Amino acid sequence: MKNILLLLTMMIPLFISCSDDDEQYVSFKQSNLEVDFKGGSFIIDVSANCNWNLGLRANLSWINEKKINESQIELYIQENDTYENREYSITIVS
Repeated sequence: MKNILLLLTMMIPLFISCSDDDEQYVSFKQSNLEVDFKGGSFIIDVSANCNWNLGLRANLSWINEKKINESQIELYIQENDTYENREYSITIVS
């Protein structure tokens, strides 16, 4: 019985010390990207102190987004031959 109690009292500080007091953040070096009608491939730099991933993506045929690594996202935007304005927002989850 002493061994079990000793083990439990030794584990309690581990659970208490596991709290994450650091505020997590994910940010982009640029908040807007203006693209002309030609489209193209663009690298967006990401700064974060936590693990992150791309969130749900809209099913749009003119844009493709891909996480390259923990600090970059690649956007491929197809040519806009309709001359209509297009907007898109990137969703990040952590």
